[in-house]
Amino acid sequence: MAELKSVAKDTAIYGLSSIIGKFLNYLLVPLYTAKMTVESGGYGIVTNIYAYVALLMVILTFGMETTLFRFANKEGENPQTVYGTTLTMVGSLSLLFALLVLAFLHPIASGIGYADHPEYVGIMAITVALDAFQAIPFAWLRYQHRPIKFFALKMLFIVLNITLNILYFVVLPALYVRHAWVGAIYDPSVGPGYAFILNLVCTSFITFFFLKEEGLFYAMVTSVFPEHYHGNITRALDSVTVLLARYFTGILSESLLLTIAVTLVMMAFGMKAADAGFIGLIMGVMNVVPYAGPLIGGVVSVFVGIVSPIEGMSVGHTAFVIAGSLLILKGMDDFILQPTLYSERVKAHPLEIFLVILIAGSLAGILGMLLAIPSYTVLRVFAKEFFSQFRLARKLTEKI
Repeated sequence: MAELKSVAKDTAIYGLSSIIGKFLNYLLVPLYTAKMTVESGGYGIVTNIYAYVALLMVILTFGMETTLFRFANKEGENPQTVYGTTLTMVGSLSLLFALLVLAFLHPIASGIGYADHPEYVGIMAITVALDAFQAIPFAWLRYQHRPIKFFALKMLFIVLNITLNILYFVVLPALYVRHAWVGAIYDPSVGPGYAFILNLVCTSFITFFFLKEEGLFYAMVTSVFPEHYHGNITRALDSVTVLLARYFTGILSESLLLTIAVTLVMMAFGMKAADAGFIGLIMGVMNVVPYAGPLIGGVVSVFVGIVSPIEGMSVGHTAFVIAGSLLILKGMDDFILQPTLYSERVKAHPLEIFLVILIAGSLAGILGMLLAIPSYTVLRVFAKEFFSQFRLARKLTEKI
């Protein structure tokens, strides 16, 4: 009896979300017909493209929601593995679809009669791909008997979509006539395009919530590997998550401390608070890029001092003070703070970190230097799980 009540409650919530969703979306019809002129054919464009969307959703999901329920409930099957496999298949097909449409955007737009607005087709291709991908996590929520979260996410999308549509089709057009600043966020020439842009924004927002869903990323990754490797993959992903979280927290802490230190030192020399804060911010942000970043930040900082010298100092004296102060502060950061933060947080020797950054920088420039430590951390963790039989792998990963 209790199980029957639970099923009835879940069914009512799922049904209610569908009914409310369709009703609220219906409210957009009078909005579009009132605000899109007949001459522009805006509402016709919207309804025509959404007709393609309905067909594409069926093709891209190809009944995998039903497949998920069937095999997840099948005796002897691991529901998490079924979920990961289903998610990977739909996600891969959706990604391929979006890439193909974007690659052949103009021919496709011309073929369906939108040669003048290929951007509509491109935006909706990405939206459809994200919608198809979302279909599987929504089905998974139903499998896990989580109707409240299912309902909340559906309602969040609808409320956000309606709110943004009212904002861009009613409020901002009225304000645009009287306030010039509105032009920064609203362009009347976009017209019906806002219906597609806002849909993409809302869909992406909901997708972000699913990406944070516990187990989704793990399910996708483990589904690619044979089941006897799933334990190793899960442990590796756990270690990577912890190490990278500590690493990025360390970077932010270091940049914040450097920003404060530089700002205070510049103000101590008599620099205006605004200029000192700007130099501190530049150094803090550029410090994210190992080695090259602080050099670029230092050049910009000296230029600021030349343009706006410290009161009572010559331009040359100001430049010398800035360069000397930054050199001392960065030296303390490089030799005291960085080795502690980087090596301790990713469990690697400071010299090891230096060599990795140096090699990555020589191969891929600044981008390589940015990605060097995170990439090296991932490689070390997976080497520990899968290549521990080799002495070199054991030596490089012994602290993890």
